[in-house]
Amino acid sequence: MSRVVTVHTGIAYGEVDVTSVYLNGIAIESWKADARGEFVAKFSSDAVKTLDGLKIDEENTLLLQGLTRDKQEFWGEATILVIDVESGGEQARDRRKPGGTRTLSTRPGGPDRD
Repeated sequence: MSRVVTVHTGIAYGEVDVTSVYLNGIAIESWKADARGEFVAKFSSDAVKTLDGLKIDEENTLLLQGLTRDKQEFWGEATILVIDVESGGEQARDRRKPGGTRTLSTRPGGPDRD
């Protein structure tokens, strides 16, 4: 079964140069617009699993980087809980900590800060 790592952004879909988008150095696999017209990036979960230092069932910081069509840099990072759903199935969902699922939010120039 093929799985992907999905990253939602706050950038308009039509503004992104998709050939420039990477997650921790991994090239984008596919992309789409969400219901709000914002860019959504998808990356191979098999490739993400090979990242140096990635720890399953622990929090990891991932960095999304890219360029807009007018060459403006954007990036965003988030610390997320990475779980192994293949070995745990439904039980893997139960191991998530409250708040463990986070959206990596990006804006041109970097993430929003609250």
